[in-house]
Amino acid sequence: MTVTSPAMRERYLADSIATASPARLLMMLYDRLVLDLKRGEEALRGGDRMTASQQLIHAQDIVLELRASLNVDAWDGAGRLAQIYTFLVTELVGANVS
Repeated sequence: MTVTSPAMRERYLADSIATASPARLLMMLYDRLVLDLKRGEEALRGGDRMTASQQLIHAQDIVLELRASLNVDAWDGAGRLAQIYTFLVTELVGANVS
């Protein structure tokens, strides 16, 4: 059994991100967004508001990054996707406040 240190794990993750294609980076962001939402929901159900808030804020950051990197002139559906991102951020903020 191989044991890896936290530093080795961080380096592996950093290398994975640095060498990923744009499409892979997008999928990594979506995967992490789903993970943050699941963790946030679990924390809320468990009454852990601090953890839930941290997860929801991280989810907001991801959606804001997705929105900021979206080229709305690249394709016809980009404007609608931007609206979805805006809606998601609004919902995440609302969930975090209440």
